[in-house]
Amino acid sequence: PNHQDYGGGGGGGMPMTAEEVKEAKQEAFRRDLDEQVRLKKERVNGEKNDANRRDQKKNAEIAVYDPWGKGGGGAPLRDADGGIVTNLRGSP
Repeated sequence: PNHQDYGGGGGGGMPMTAEEVKEAKQEAFRRDLDEQVRLKKERVNGEKNDANRRDQKKNAEIAVYDPWGKGGGGAPLRDADGGIVTNLRGSP
């Protein structure tokens, strides 16, 4: 009566009943849904990992950041006449 041949079911090529067709469709839907959930979890985990890497990189940059740059020698040394002393090791 209500038989459809979907190539599945229990026997090789035997028609499936309406109940078997319904169950096969539900199982296929469940498998597709499980796959979608798995892919979404993978994507979310990947995004979290990327965000963590960006945060770690930013924190590392902040840790070495020096707003005044490299340390310098301060104000230049001057002699008694007010000229800048360029030879700090003494007279040659």
